[in-house]
Amino acid sequence: MRPLLDRRLPHPAAAPQPELPLHTIRSLAEARELPPFRERVRSLAGAEDVARELCARVQAEGDAALREL
Repeated sequence: MRPLLDRRLPHPAAAPQPELPLHTIRSLAEARELPPFRERVRSLAGAEDVARELCARVQAEGDAALREL
């Protein structure tokens, strides 16, 4: 019988984390500073709205960066 956890595999947390693009980090940092962000996240519906807004903002910044290339 095999053990449930294979000891040969590294723990997922030990795996290297992908680096976020600078514009994404900047957007997330700016979003954390916005008071409405903190207030709106207190409810699940608010968190979903904020997540959609952040995704759209990051997507727009990514599209703009691609156009510059």
